[in-house]
Amino acid sequence: MKKLVLLILPLLFFQDLKAQVIQLGTGNTINTVTQAAPTNIYYRRQVSQFVYTAAELNAAGATVANVLSQIGFFITNEPVNAIPGYTIKIKHTNQTNVNSALGTTGWTTVKNAFTYSPNPGGYDMIAFDTPFNWNGVQNLGIEICWSQVQPNYDPSGQVRIYTATSGYRYSRDDNAGSICGSSPATRVNYKPQAQLTFQTTATWNGSVNTDWFNDGNWNIGTPDKELDAIIPSSAGTMPVINGAGAECKNLQINSGASLSISGNNNIDVYKNWTNNGTFTPNTGTVTLKGKVTNQINGVSNQNLHNLTIDNKSGAAIASGSINLQGTLDISNATGSFNTNNSLTIVSNASGTGRINELTNKCTYTLNMSDTYGDSWNGAFVSVLIDGVLEGEYFALGSNSTNVFVAPTGSNVQLNYTAGLYEYENSYTLSDATGTIIFSDGTTPTTGTNVFSTTPSCSFFNPITGNITMQRYMSSGPTTWRYLTSAISGTTLADFSDDFLTTGFTGSNYPPSPVNPTPFVSIYTYNEPTPGIIDSGFVHATNVTNPIGVGQGIWAWVDGNQATNIDVVGPPNVGDINIPISYTNNGTPSQDGWNLVGNPYPSSINWDSPGISRTN
Repeated sequence: MKKLVLLILPLLFFQDLKAQVIQLGTGNTINTVTQAAPTNIYYRRQVSQFVYTAAELNAAGATVANVLSQIGFFITNEPVNAIPGYTIKIKHTNQTNVNSALGTTGWTTVKNAFTYSPNPGGYDMIAFDTPFNWNGVQNLGIEICWSQVQPNYDPSGQVRIYTATSGYRYSRDDNAGSICGSSPATRVNYKPQAQLTFQTTATWNGSVNTDWFNDGNWNIGTPDKELDAIIPSSAGTMPVINGAGAECKNLQINSGASLSISGNNNIDVYKNWTNNGTFTPNTGTVTLKGKVTNQINGVSNQNLHNLTIDNKSGAAIASGSINLQGTLDISNATGSFNTNNSLTIVSNASGTGRINELTNKCTYTLNMSDTYGDSWNGAFVSVLIDGVLEGEYFALGSNSTNVFVAPTGSNVQLNYTAGLYEYENSYTLSDATGTIIFSDGTTPTTGTNVFSTTPSCSFFNPITGNITMQRYMSSGPTTWRYLTSAISGTTLADFSDDFLTTGFTGSNYPPSPVNPTPFVSIYTYNEPTPGIIDSGFVHATNVTNPIGVGQGIWAWVDGNQATNIDVVGPPNVGDINIPISYTNNGTPSQDGWNLVGNPYPSSINWDSPGISRTN
């Protein structure tokens, strides 16, 4: 009689992880400059082992098996000298700590030996050469080792740590060569805080439906701000953002693929936007965020509705071009926006795009010094603007500077949190003119609101590059229309390709021997001209006649078909004083008339209490 045997094999699933980036450990505690840690060079070489338990990973959000691709430690003070031969190994273990060493076998070298110069100020992520397949059940054993530091040891290299019984095991000495392959002997009751990245890219498959937020539609779950999102053309269905809160690091829409926003929902992109396919914005918003300059790439004539730049480093159109149908908002950004001459503010029968109000902002520079040259040992300056944290800063090496921007009229506040060796630390705050308005240290004052100021600065333009500004005019009677330009440097020639002109040099129908005084189709206005209102109109003489900022023109436009006027150049921004006049010619009802236009690529609320109107 044959027996039926059911063989059950363990299976590992890597597709259901929702939290791709997790952090282990909390608090601001750091190792001293002489205590062993993954970046400390008080001895010239080190081997260390430590364990992150499955329970810790689960509590941080990693609940199923997945591929670990990066690890980073929170660097508060970089080692003065680079660390050669830096090597990272990982293996599964049932040990919950390193009360005993993890041994020298069974390791996977995930990061081959390299020269490591840690970057302080946060989690310094190290991308693996060989990703590690965590089984989702066992604990993770970590081993880090390096070769002899040159030219010598130094009491520097600090990371954030947290309490853990027998949490960190190490051996260190000043010998030549590498210490990798040795078994660490000394244990301490702490281990380094860490950030782990499981995978780096979420790829859309659309296997369930079109819902961006459905984890089953992605190979590793819905992307977050630490995860790249790729939409390939091969997916059976294409994603739709049908709610608030969509986000990713880099967004890539491949050729033949598409992404849509339903209604007025939004997506936040923390690094680069690349669209080589189709994006349908409806009335939604794309917000560019993060810490490094956002780049917009892809095809020409990409359609966006609302675009918000909310990044202190600003953004730039690097390739392709953008047709903006709604609002460009840079009001919360402290960096600039480089259009690369590739932004069109669209106007059509449905409405006209606009640039939101650009507020006056002041630039400040923090200059931070460390007399020893090993960065501030855990100390930092917090900058708050109207009570909201703008950033935390500290000296890197012997000296570093950071620039931040605050709106006029806001409250800028500095807080100082002390670390070790405060007698090494000092800093200054300078305004836009370079004048030092506050200085402290060495041994700076500790606490909240050690200094505050209210910015008051003249306007600076955050937009670089030209824009194309459109203005749609519907069909109707052929008649006189009032026009202006939102672009500086405009001449009548900028209108000559949009509607027929006549009566002046360079127009479509200029004066000629046959018709030396033809009908003139464009006029400006000169208020001091005596007489009745109509006497102030001054006819154009040449297509090169400039249109002043805020100057209105009176043009005869054929209304048989809809017309879209466009002008190209740098947008008018900042405070603009439009010269208007009142000339007393003896007839009050006929005097004081001026022809002015909205000078901005924006709408103006004439009834706003912020606009002062006299007489």
